[in-house]
Amino acid sequence: WLKPGSKAAVVHPCLPGSVPLVSLRMAPTPDSSAEGGTHGQAPWAEGDSQDSLLGGPPQAPPRLPRWRALRPAALLCALLCGTLGAAAWLCRQRAAAATASLTASLPVEKVETLGSVGSLQAPSQGIIVAPGATGMPPAAPASPPGPTSADASCRKYDKAQWSLCKKDCGRCFNAGGRSGAICRAGTMTGYLCPPEPQGGDAAYACMDWTFGSTAMRRAERAFHDETGEDVFFGVGTFGVSKEADAQQGLGACYRMLVEGVAKPIVAQAINTGSDVAGNQFDLQIGAGGAGIFNTCVGGTSSMFPGGLAAWGCQYGGVDSRSACAALPMYPRSEQPMRAAGDTLPALCEYSWDQGVRISGAGKPSGPCKYNPTLRDVARVRCPSQLADITQFQRADEPQTYKATPEHRIKGFPNRGYKCQSAAQPVGNSSFCLTRMMDCRKPSAAWITNLHKELMVPGRKVLQTCTADGYTKIDVQCGCFDCNC
Repeated sequence: WLKPGSKAAVVHPCLPGSVPLVSLRMAPTPDSSAEGGTHGQAPWAEGDSQDSLLGGPPQAPPRLPRWRALRPAALLCALLCGTLGAAAWLCRQRAAAATASLTASLPVEKVETLGSVGSLQAPSQGIIVAPGATGMPPAAPASPPGPTSADASCRKYDKAQWSLCKKDCGRCFNAGGRSGAICRAGTMTGYLCPPEPQGGDAAYACMDWTFGSTAMRRAERAFHDETGEDVFFGVGTFGVSKEADAQQGLGACYRMLVEGVAKPIVAQAINTGSDVAGNQFDLQIGAGGAGIFNTCVGGTSSMFPGGLAAWGCQYGGVDSRSACAALPMYPRSEQPMRAAGDTLPALCEYSWDQGVRISGAGKPSGPCKYNPTLRDVARVRCPSQLADITQFQRADEPQTYKATPEHRIKGFPNRGYKCQSAAQPVGNSSFCLTRMMDCRKPSAAWITNLHKELMVPGRKVLQTCTADGYTKIDVQCGCFDCNC
């Protein structure tokens, strides 16, 4: 109830300050002189005098009960106030629910680390700061959860309170990728983990990619059970021009017929190199040659212990099966390779047994100069079993695992040319299956070499390993807080 002569503002409960929706003035009734009213004035006025309203001197109206003196306008005001009161209650309920939702959306998750290589500090736990209290921008409203794998594991990159990792992995290139250990190398992590330690962690090639590894042989059997195809799996370097493929072959799988090898090899290109010709494939095999970018052996941060002598030639590696026995059994951190069922000497011996390398002993050009000849190479669909190991897959693949004229590499099938890697004075590696194992982070692990529109979501970048060669690094993002 309003006192005669007073003014009131009906204010919306959800608007800041006092924003009047209705402004009214209560005029005195004839029986309200004791409260300062004026006899003869109209029972209800809205900012205008009686003279202006009636056009003449005041006439005393009959006395009315107070409830009737309010007339319909007062009843309308009461109804409006009741409605806005209900709106205020609803607004408070929604605000409380939103606060609870925001609090629930800020869990603190344990951060996986690289074990002995390095670790991360977990973010502050259970702290929620009111927007503006610290000069930080207000938190974004809670959003519907994205893909479980991406949303859950990207939070491992959280470092600051305002991290973007909680919202669909922020700006990460490979959101949704398989989870792994977090690389800590200063501000660099994930797919930007450096290829050599710089006071922190580093990324390496994985040993289970190697030709004949337990993982590869298991995948080959699974592929055979699914398709009836009896093939070898592998990875390596393939030289394709940018004119032929925007990614220079990275991520593509090639079916190769190799002279002296009993079965076709289906291998994925994970590396590029100026020293690899467009009709040559450089296969990762046990002790196949540490090359110019060696991170396998001989350094303080190398994957394997010992010196270079047992590893044979820089290009080509050991030149006989018997030389495999002198290699170290395991990396410096040996347990993961033990658990996988692999040893470096066994991987080396397997490559000799399957004919993917040739010795130069007693031959004119000498050790490490001879390689098998490629008879046919065609791009094919990557077997899921192989892509599951590398976590790297193209979206523009052929539909078949068979070699077809449409996807055959120029110059193949090769019916007459012999690999001339041993030619004097300078060898030519065209039509050769060469070999390598440098343990270094490959080209496909750098997003600057990749085009996201050509890749399968969650498999846009090659998943590398820690220094043990088997523990996978999380490569969903390249920086902490997912803002890169």
